Amino acid sequence: MLDGAGWNVEQTQAAIKIVLAVKSPRGYEKLFPLEKLQLLAAEGNDLKETVDLGVRAIERARADIRDVQFAVDEYLAKFETWLTERGGWDHRAIASKAQALTDQQRALREASRRRPLSQSGRSRSRNGRP
Repeated sequence: MLDGAGWNVEQTQAAIKIVLAVKSPRGYEKLFPLEKLQLLAAEGNDLKETVDLGVRAIERARADIRDVQFAVDEYLAKFETWLTERGGWDHRAIASKAQALTDQQRALREASRRRPLSQSGRSRSRNGRP
């Protein structure tokens, strides 16, 4: 759509209308900036698919991190920091990062379960005796 060579007035107005109608998804304005969405629309990209895949990957990643139920706040913060730096455009990269983080969470959870009681600060037996 950016080419525009040989466009008539109606085609130009239609293209402008498409670009001006673009909106960032609610709640994801920082991850899908309006300027970039408008540029993608002007280039003729399918915004609905791009945004839907990104939002779905973000929500799935957040859910996966919560589902591990170990150091959730820490790993959600790591994911959100990464996401803020990268944006929500690449659903494959989002899924890959979420997988890496949940793998780390699971490994830490398992390591904490295997740690001997004396190392975890719980050196007393159940009845309170050492």
